[in-house]
Amino acid sequence: MKTRYLLCTVLFFFVSFLSGCKEQSLLTGLNQRQATEVQAVLQKHQINSTQTALGKGLFDINVKKEDLAIAIQILEQYQLPSNARIEVTQIFPADALVSSPQAEKSRLISAIEQRLEQSLLSINHIIDARVHVSYPISPSERVIQTPHASAIIFYEENTLDSDQLAEDIRAFIRNAFSDMDEDNITILLYPRNINQLVLKKPPLPTQEEYSLSFNYWLLLLIFLVIITVAVSSIFFIRYSKNKKIMEKDNDTPAV
Repeated sequence: MKTRYLLCTVLFFFVSFLSGCKEQSLLTGLNQRQATEVQAVLQKHQINSTQTALGKGLFDINVKKEDLAIAIQILEQYQLPSNARIEVTQIFPADALVSSPQAEKSRLISAIEQRLEQSLLSINHIIDARVHVSYPISPSERVIQTPHASAIIFYEENTLDSDQLAEDIRAFIRNAFSDMDEDNITILLYPRNINQLVLKKPPLPTQEEYSLSFNYWLLLLIFLVIITVAVSSIFFIRYSKNKKIMEKDNDTPAV
């Protein structure tokens, strides 16, 4: 019984110790696309992560404890995880009630805005994108207003030519509409220095923290040595007793 008790104690200690070394959950309940996007951004900034399947197409993203804070900052800058992509079947589901032409047009414009944002985010070095379209909704207006569009783009600093980027985005939005005038498209670009987050080094441990860490590992080593000696001694004593009993039985003459 004592041997079992000691073995259980050692097992419990190691399980507790290993559980403290596990990675911490960063995000949970992501689909495959979102999980891949998050891992790609973290890997870009030299942060290792692991993906755990939860079932039903959902995943967890885990990182090391010391990388958790910087990983959260990076994902906030990149506005990740991104929203689910808009599909045509989501805009106009087959079982939806018939709505007014104005309502359907509003939904369509909102979906176009989101699709444009998703397309802009596929450009390398773009961190976040927001597109807003002002389109005439009511067909009863006598004077047909021309549509307007605005885009706010956040991109990684010192990676793209801002003038060329603005020109490309303006052309992209203009070609998304048949009656959009290029002069009615406003592009706002804002650079962000993402790399400064990664370059921040954690503060060096103080002498007191070094001392506590050393004492912790010293106590751990002493504890393991004591447990090893105790378990070995118990097994040796039991083995010696069993050996003596067997020798005594062998020396006893048969009647």
